[in-house]
Amino acid sequence: MTDNDRLGAAIEQHVSKLEAENKKLREEKYDLEKQVLSLCDEVESKSIELHRWENMTAEELGEMIAGM
Repeated sequence: MTDNDRLGAAIEQHVSKLEAENKKLREEKYDLEKQVLSLCDEVESKSIELHRWENMTAEELGEMIAGM
């Protein structure tokens, strides 16, 4: 095996390692993006609920609390 063959094999091995790491990082990124979207949905839901509570009259609030 020549020096060029060894160098070529080492480069191929390094490229394979980098490709595997890249794939892992892309999967982690995808998972994080899904978590962010889920959190955005939760924030939007809580925001809607908060606005609903803010716009309630005292009577509506009393009825809501009495029903709990």
